[in-house]
Amino acid sequence: MSKLRIKEVSIEDLKKGMKLAKDVISQRGNILLPKGQKLEEIQRTQTFLEQHDIYFVFVEEDQTNVTTGIEPKTELEKEVEEIELFREDYLQVRSRMQNDFEKILQGENIEKEDVHENVGKILDAYGNTMNVFQLMQKMEDLDDITYAHSYNVTLISYSIGKWLKLTKKQLEDLTLASMLLDIGKMKVDSEILNKSENFTSDDFLECKKHVIYSYEAVKNYDFLSQDVKQAILMHHERMDGSGYPLAVKGDKIPLFARIIAIADIYSAITSARPYRGKKTPFQVISMLERDYVQKLDPKILYHFMHRIGSCFVGQQIELSNGKYARIIFVPSQNMYRPVVKIDNTEEIIDLSSRENKDIEIINF
Repeated sequence: MSKLRIKEVSIEDLKKGMKLAKDVISQRGNILLPKGQKLEEIQRTQTFLEQHDIYFVFVEEDQTNVTTGIEPKTELEKEVEEIELFREDYLQVRSRMQNDFEKILQGENIEKEDVHENVGKILDAYGNTMNVFQLMQKMEDLDDITYAHSYNVTLISYSIGKWLKLTKKQLEDLTLASMLLDIGKMKVDSEILNKSENFTSDDFLECKKHVIYSYEAVKNYDFLSQDVKQAILMHHERMDGSGYPLAVKGDKIPLFARIIAIADIYSAITSARPYRGKKTPFQVISMLERDYVQKLDPKILYHFMHRIGSCFVGQQIELSNGKYARIIFVPSQNMYRPVVKIDNTEEIIDLSSRENKDIEIINF
């Protein structure tokens, strides 16, 4: 028996013959592409959608099932299953990463193939789902800060690299650098890393040493390129010279380090820490626009903010007025104030409008 279901896909993954399952709506509410349209000229369609800041669409997926007497899975069941598969992948990679980190810190020999196998495992998680950002947001119980953070930063950096259309070799090196960037934190006192109160100036100085520890640990491995090693050393540098350890500015900061800096901040703020709760992705977008434009590469930052908002179209949220809703549109202006549809109603709320200024997204 043939059965259709709706699937959200990145415009980068559109293929000839796909059929739209929902109207594609512009920021002004106009229908750009109608429901039911079969896609033919893919590159032209991708360019057209990018011009309107639309990066995800809903398509029909044909599933041919034989009647077995088994009830098909609900969307909620599929979502839970996807989260569990994502978690299993993470736990496998965490074990591999921990083993490699310990070997590297001890100066032991590690095989290039083993490290690249870990990279492949991480990217498998990216390839097995259409929206790693939503999945990461739902992974609330990962308590190992270093490994969970490295895993998230790797996926985010890879996403940014794809959006910037980096080459395959660049993507591989970017992924390697992201995976290894915090290896030096294993040499920082765990009591400092896990403090539930604010850092003292001495605590912060000790934490800043992790980039030196990381670089020292990897610098003698010939199979890691200089681009990888520089990114590990300089991912805390800032465009205005306020970063560390070298306090370099602007274009003197390597491309990979500029990409990872954005991924690193986004992952850190959207994750819970002993001294604070996590922020929602839209709170982070607001913070990035308000506080980081001078510190991060503005071209990469704005590209990231435009794309990340679209990753959460379809995401269920909780509002501060006690209502539950789904995000249906993210405007190119006020990206952190999306348009939402209240669950089980036809009510649509534009959070960027003045009358809704007191309504906040409090949970994903």
